Amino acid sequence: QLIKGEASAAVKHKAITVLGMDGGIAAVAPLQALLGDHQNTALGIAIAESLWNRAQAKRAVFVLENFLHDPKSELARKAALALGRMGQLTRAKPVLETLAQEPSAQGAWARQLLAAHQIKRTLALRNKTRVQFGHRLLDELLGHVVDSYVDADRVKLEALIDAAAKGMI
Repeated sequence: QLIKGEASAAVKHKAITVLGMDGGIAAVAPLQALLGDHQNTALGIAIAESLWNRAQAKRAVFVLENFLHDPKSELARKAALALGRMGQLTRAKPVLETLAQEPSAQGAWARQLLAAHQIKRTLALRNKTRVQFGHRLLDELLGHVVDSYVDADRVKLEALIDAAAKGMI
């Protein structure tokens, strides 16, 4: 009721945040209903993030990604930061990279989110490509090849090793 009433935007935002953190599974249906009414507003960003926190609803990601069409708008920046906090950087990354260049609180958030994403990606890739040759030097060399290749997760490990070996010859 507080969210649908005449409360200030700040109070509504706080109420949605609390509902997303402490509302339990019972909060999902009200959040989904609210999202339908506010999906093109700043409040919609908070609702979508809260809905993701409660139920990891794909609809929340879709709604937030729709804000990214105008990367210079304040709503796009807020949506990109929300997607970053949710770990859904695929479409938000260009907006976050632009935002990271700014000396502001949002820029600092963007830098942190991008750095965390890069660390997670590197660790996931390292775990996925944990081929061991049984020789410490070769294993270390492979680790450096995987870490330094720009899009190693998009290339088969065999092709990556092949290309690295050809470059060393």
